[in-house]
Amino acid sequence: MSWLAVGHSARDTFEMLHERGVFMEAKPFSLGFRIEHPQGLINRSRFGKFAGNKLLGAADYKVVHHCSNGRSVYSFCMCPGGTVVAAASEPGRVVTNGMSQYKRAERNANAGIVVGITPEDYPGGPLAGIEFQRKWEERAFELGGRNYTRRVSSWATSSRADHPRRSVRSNRPTSRA
Repeated sequence: MSWLAVGHSARDTFEMLHERGVFMEAKPFSLGFRIEHPQGLINRSRFGKFAGNKLLGAADYKVVHHCSNGRSVYSFCMCPGGTVVAAASEPGRVVTNGMSQYKRAERNANAGIVVGITPEDYPGGPLAGIEFQRKWEERAFELGGRNYTRRVSSWATSSRADHPRRSVRSNRPTSRA
């Protein structure tokens, strides 16, 4: 048995392999949105009176909730002192990611809030999960994401001097879980 790990943004690779008859099986994945909040708020809630101490740096967090239906909602890829960035790999869709520079010194923190999705949620074969994701990304784009994507992309490519408040200020979801 061989495994292929093609990583993020590999939908075209999966589709090409499927067309060529390569065996695939549907796997679970997570779907959600990215939340952003002031880093100072996180520092104060985690470090209390020691918030702001340079030896501690930017605080991070993890959140999980186990639902009565068996699913879990949890934080993922928490970026202390980080920035929300556009990560769409196809036109007409909204996808975001987060990142922190080495110093973790941006004014905001962000994290993905996600829920597990299983093949039972998207019946229809090994590529059904890709279509499931696309539908949520297209819906986010329709709900105003085209402006959101343009704004995030322009901030990500501009100089810091031009945009001293580069972090995203939006509550638009990238997808819904």
